[in-house]
Amino acid sequence: MMETESNSSTDKKKENTLAGRGPGHTNNPSGRPKGSKSAVTIAMKEMMVEFVRNNMGTMQELYDRVAEEDPKTALHIMLKAMAYVIPTKVEADITTDQPIQIIFPTQNNIIIETPKDEETE
Repeated sequence: MMETESNSSTDKKKENTLAGRGPGHTNNPSGRPKGSKSAVTIAMKEMMVEFVRNNMGTMQELYDRVAEEDPKTALHIMLKAMAYVIPTKVEADITTDQPIQIIFPTQNNIIIETPKDEETE
């Protein structure tokens, strides 16, 4: 049975190559836009959200039990779960030859600019 699946896959690759598309290409040149989620991903996420909603009480009870018996493991669980709800910090190095203007939004919509070097004016 494995040979049939392997041969089928090889046949499709040959078929695509013969059709001028090359391996890994499909009949839909546009494809799904980069970053968009597939229908399966969307459905799975909806199912998981519903599962968590329906089992929140049970999950809290289980967490409390773990926390009583092994606080270190409970903390590990909490830190792992936090990664799904708290954005992670991203660092970036930015270099530029141009002055940078930083605008801080305030209640009165006052714009605060960075001081300009006297030499660059």
